[in-house]
Amino acid sequence: MDTIRIKFNNETDFYIFEPLFKQFKVKVYNDTKDIKEKDDSLMTKKEYFEMIDRARAGKKHEISREEMRKMLLEG
Repeated sequence: MDTIRIKFNNETDFYIFEPLFKQFKVKVYNDTKDIKEKDDSLMTKKEYFEMIDRARAGKKHEISREEMRKMLLEG
């Protein structure tokens, strides 16, 4: 039998699927040892500026003030 790994971002996501897992008799393993959150406060100065450079070089989408206002106020 094949193994399928599902990573949930937080605990509340798991409880949404738990009834489905029980219905199909899925074995659930809590394997959180390999999941570590990256702490941005521990970045070196070089890593910090590299992150900013990647964000600036990324995909950009320009919108007008009217479009922004419409998106924020109607959404």
